[in-house]
Amino acid sequence: MKSWQYELMRPMLSWRNKIYKKWAEDESRRLNLYQETLKEVSEYTGEPLETVRKKHHMGPRKEPTFAIFQQQDRLTVSAVENFYREATYYLYELPLWNAEKARPQYLCRIMRPYLDKFRCREVLDFGGGTGDLCLALAASGRQVAYCDIGKEVSDFARWRFQRRGLDVKMYDALDGLSGETFDAVISFDCFEHIKDLPAVVNRLSRCVRTGGLLISGDAFEGGGLHLEENFQYHNADAFDRLMQANGLSFVGRFAQFVFYRKDPGGK
Repeated sequence: MKSWQYELMRPMLSWRNKIYKKWAEDESRRLNLYQETLKEVSEYTGEPLETVRKKHHMGPRKEPTFAIFQQQDRLTVSAVENFYREATYYLYELPLWNAEKARPQYLCRIMRPYLDKFRCREVLDFGGGTGDLCLALAASGRQVAYCDIGKEVSDFARWRFQRRGLDVKMYDALDGLSGETFDAVISFDCFEHIKDLPAVVNRLSRCVRTGGLLISGDAFEGGGLHLEENFQYHNADAFDRLMQANGLSFVGRFAQFVFYRKDPGGK
């Protein structure tokens, strides 16, 4: 769907999005996902349920190097990457946040028409966190791979995959993806945290097979851990120029989620 078509269909798509969100919230309650995930994190960490519940809401400010984000003009790629590599609070925040409203299931429902249309079976979740989306994608029949630099979240994701008997290939950094390609590369709630985003998008585009998809959904505005240098990409035209510069063409949008296809001869 071209951007002008999206604008014409936005009212209908907005209603569909509300229906999808309501369905996901009902799924979360029906499956008791928050409580079940709380138990899973508790089992993994060995901590009481109430301790895990409190840590879910503790936020990133107690992380040892959080202060680096107070002077973003001095940030370096290595400083940002080291923060996420060593951060511990995501181990609690991500799985429980995802469980509260069955967000991975909601995302899979949005992506399914595009993944099916472009025959995307092998999928990489870049910035996969605690593996929640990988679990949902695997449950829907996709062959999934995972990439994240965070040690705590990657260890937990690996544990979750193993206990479910899932064969998920795991990468701990972009360098490990060199030469690897997938039918689709998915990255949600990740791009806004990345220092030198154009360089990362360039490398990710090389991981998308010709005719495949790069799918993202990000909140570039908002401050905090969202890097100021990426605020410009909240503008759809600026983000589109970034994608086009890397051989990717717009094929659709749903709410804040955008779908780009790798062009023949693209980078």
